[in-house]
Parts: sequence; structure tokens; C-alpha cells
Amino acid sequence: MQKHTGGTQRRKECSSMNTHSLFSYDFPKRSIIASATTLKKARNPQSAECKILLRMMSEHPDFEVAEKTIQKKPGKQTYKGLTFGTMEDYIQTQDNSKKQLAIYQAVRRMAKIKGKEYALTKHWFLQSYPDYKEKAIAQQELHALLPKEETSVVSLANAANL
Repeated sequence: MQKHTGGTQRRKECSSMNTHSLFSYDFPKRSIIASATTLKKARNPQSAECKILLRMMSEHPDFEVAEKTIQKKPGKQTYKGLTFGTMEDYIQTQDNSKKQLAIYQAVRRMAKIKGKEYALTKHWFLQSYPDYKEKAIAQQELHALLPKEETSVVSLANAANL
């Protein structure tokens, strides 16, 4: 049995760190697993992440360090570019926009109080406007900008990767 020295010092430097959420062991693969963010922080020799990783590596010298792979759900709908400004602009184009903007502002304030401003506001927006589609909006905007051009709005949107 090995004797641990400096245990109280280690607890002090890592007391605010939860090693279980930063690193994990994969015993069958003989690996120490961490997220890309944690590994980036561990590159700093003064960081708590580095100290924890070094301790784990010393306890298991034959283990490799591996980056955790994030599994993406196939077919998941994403809304890249859906910002608060985009939501407000879209609401202004709808019928009864003044009332809807007031509701939107109230939802946004409540969501901010709950600490989930973007997530809850986006959820409300997508529930309230199920027909919202970024490509359709981009094509409408391009069509409004270039109504007399010979180039197809659809081909412009495709060229712009929208």
C-alpha cells in the first residue's frame, strides 16, 4: 500500500474541482477521458485540471489520455443564426406584431430570471412560430433585395449556402 503525502494540500488546490465531471476512466481501453475544453485547460501547468490529470496519470501510468467524443443525434434540427435579433425581426413581419413582441419581451425577461434566457426564449419562439425556417427567410430577403434580377433567388441562396 502506498503512502500518500500532501493529501491536505491536494484537497485545497482541487477543492472546488469535481474530478468526476472533468475526467473519467475507461478501464477496458486503459484510458483517461476528458472533454476538449478540460484538456485545453490541463495544458496550463498551473491549472487545477493539470494537477488532477497528472495525479490520475501517476496512479495509472499505463493509461492513455483521450478526448471525449460528443455523439450528435442524427436528423436533429438546428437553428444556426437564430439570435434574439432574428427572432424580433421575424415577429415584426407577422400579424399582430406589437402584441407578439410584448409577449416575446415578457418571455425573454422570465427566461433570463430562470438563467436560461436563450434556451427558453428559443423554445417559446419555435412553439409560437412553427413555420419558421431559416432558408425560407433568407430566400424572402434575397427576393426582396433583388426582385428584378435575372438570377434565381433560389440559386443565390444555394450559392450562399443558406
